Amino acid sequence: MNYNYKLIFLLPFLLLVVACKDKKNNDPEPGEAPIMLEAVLAPYYNGQPFQLDEVLTTPQDYPIRIREVKFFLTQLTNGSNTLANSAKLDWATIGLTIFKVKGDPSNFSSLNGYLGVVEEWNHRDPISFAETDPLYLTNANDMHWSWNPGYIFVKVEGSHDTIPGSTNFPFNFSFHLGMDKHLKTIEWTDITWTKVNEKLYRMTVRVNMEQFFNGVGGEIDLKTEYVTHSMPDSDELTNKAIINFKNALHVN
Repeated sequence: MNYNYKLIFLLPFLLLVVACKDKKNNDPEPGEAPIMLEAVLAPYYNGQPFQLDEVLTTPQDYPIRIREVKFFLTQLTNGSNTLANSAKLDWATIGLTIFKVKGDPSNFSSLNGYLGVVEEWNHRDPISFAETDPLYLTNANDMHWSWNPGYIFVKVEGSHDTIPGSTNFPFNFSFHLGMDKHLKTIEWTDITWTKVNEKLYRMTVRVNMEQFFNGVGGEIDLKTEYVTHSMPDSDELTNKAIINFKNALHVN
């Protein structure tokens, strides 16, 4: 009888110990806010931060104004750890946040993924994704082609002139980069997660936009190379532009 009494008395404490052992170290307590990981874009041009619609100059000394920069990232992982299945940057409308998700910074010192939308999702009905997914129809918005099944992976738009030193911007440039064959892998290593507060860590993705107009893929001359919607007749320009954009992105 005495042993049964002791067992009944100790049972709640034994259950508490077992529960604590089963609880993952990084799980928040009930009602506690989770740790969030955020990626933000830092736009640069020739080494200097810039804003949308600011007057810039191409390698040919053409004056330009960049009006929009948008892109998708998908399947961001580090080994068996998934950080985000999909993310969308829409600078003009949403701002410079690429994603903000729950996670442990120690699990994501590196990231592998894709610039663009992987083939298995690129041809799915955009209404089939969860309403919170960046790939859902209304979230993707003008980053999904209505005339052709598939997403626009990268969009860069603006206005320009082809006369050096001009203060006019009579022409538009429009780069809508997509299609499965133009999907690009990304590999970011040695990522630094800066602690903003107890519940938020942030990584910075720098984009050097001068490399978009003159990068490893080749130089873009807006006098003759000012528009692509990724159709077969513009494959050369599309490939050049998306290679340049991929290599313009750098972490930290």
